[in-house]
Amino acid sequence: MPPGYRDVAAPNLTRLSVVKRCPYCSANLKNSETRCFSCNRKVGEPDRHGIAKKPFDWKGYGMSLLATVAFIGFMWWAFFRK
Repeated sequence: MPPGYRDVAAPNLTRLSVVKRCPYCSANLKNSETRCFSCNRKVGEPDRHGIAKKPFDWKGYGMSLLATVAFIGFMWWAFFRK
């Protein structure tokens, strides 16, 4: 940077390191909290904007995989078995 230049658009990083926002209900949470007190959902680490990341939903992906396998099995049973 040139001498005497001050970056006034730099974000205040100390505020972002203290709180994070719930991605579901936008409640302010402490960084150490893993569940939102308002909606009672799990939250992860904050991103660079201070919004907590949504944790990976293993149950949802597992159920969709199970439903897909069941649908393919039904289609085979209904139309392709001899």
